[in-house]
Amino acid sequence: MFKFKSKAAADLIMLNAHGQVVLQAWGKAPTAQGVVLVQDMPSAITSLQHYAAQHDQMSPLDPLNQQAGHSPQASANGAGGGDDDGNDSEGDASVGGGVSWSVRFAPLVAMLKQCLAEQADVTWHVT
Repeated sequence: MFKFKSKAAADLIMLNAHGQVVLQAWGKAPTAQGVVLVQDMPSAITSLQHYAAQHDQMSPLDPLNQQAGHSPQASANGAGGGDDDGNDSEGDASVGGGVSWSVRFAPLVAMLKQCLAEQADVTWHVT
């Protein structure tokens, strides 16, 4: 699990696979810990928004499952995700399921915006 922390916001926890995508979107090497400095937050926010806009349109199924090479059937049946809370009404990429990257990144983008406003760095570590 990735844990994003800051003095200006509540901790944010993300699955390892999704955290790896965040680092990829930021152009950072996959590391067990790191920091997003205040001066880097505008580009970090833009990178997440750009990645989401680009990848939300790629597949009607869960983008992570498609990226990882899981079968569409497993995704449609919920066998590929493991973190499905059963609420399929908001944030779905399609009727078949899958949460869009825009929705997955929204809490982190909100955290970064709050930290930028309060001039507080964000750190992450893998637990």
